[in-house]
Amino acid sequence: MDINDMLSSDQVQEAITELIPDVVAIDGNMSIQVISTAITHASSCKAYVVYEPTSIPKCTKILSALALAEDKDKVGSMVHVVTPNQLELRRMAEFALQLGLVKDVPADDMVAAIHCHELDDSTIRDALTLFPLFPVLIIKLGEKGAAIVGPSQKDRAKPELCHIQALIPGSIINCNGAGDSLVGAMLAMLHKQNQLFSSEGNININATDIGDMVRRAQRASIASLESHRAISEKLAPELIE
Repeated sequence: MDINDMLSSDQVQEAITELIPDVVAIDGNMSIQVISTAITHASSCKAYVVYEPTSIPKCTKILSALALAEDKDKVGSMVHVVTPNQLELRRMAEFALQLGLVKDVPADDMVAAIHCHELDDSTIRDALTLFPLFPVLIIKLGEKGAAIVGPSQKDRAKPELCHIQALIPGSIINCNGAGDSLVGAMLAMLHKQNQLFSSEGNININATDIGDMVRRAQRASIASLESHRAISEKLAPELIE
């Protein structure tokens, strides 16, 4: 049995209830039912939820879990950050439309309004399609870095795009752990944020804020690439400050 299959909804519920975390990270390796339990109880304790899609076949699990939510009005406020690559983003947008969780973006001028030369219009359209469900999308672009679509500083109801150039490692010794190091650094920075939510319950962070976190989190990823260990011995709070 896969270790992820051994994780039960009861265990997840018990852990979240006991720990009352301010940040919960989940990924596509978990079952849909476990993901549903995690986001439901994370929402009840006002935790910030981050989802790593993992792969194209697994990336839609979060959408199936959201479709199980009893209160459909809260679906757009249960998961706050998703971290797909472009192929996972495309599949997630397609599946969200199939489930009726979102509507297609009809206005081409809205796509043009946040045009980025690193992204084609279809990728931007996919991100905007998912924006009502996931307020922050960190789209991984490989050697081109990452694109962040998140709330605008001026109007949090409107999306804004921020492109982050990739850092270039001095040398690549090991490829294991770089992604985990980046996500772990992101979670640590989110944990240190004051007032993740506004008094109205909306996320109190914008695309520029997340972009700055991604820039710093890349240092943890680079340290892993340059180390013989999956998690670099150089990884410390000072690295991402």
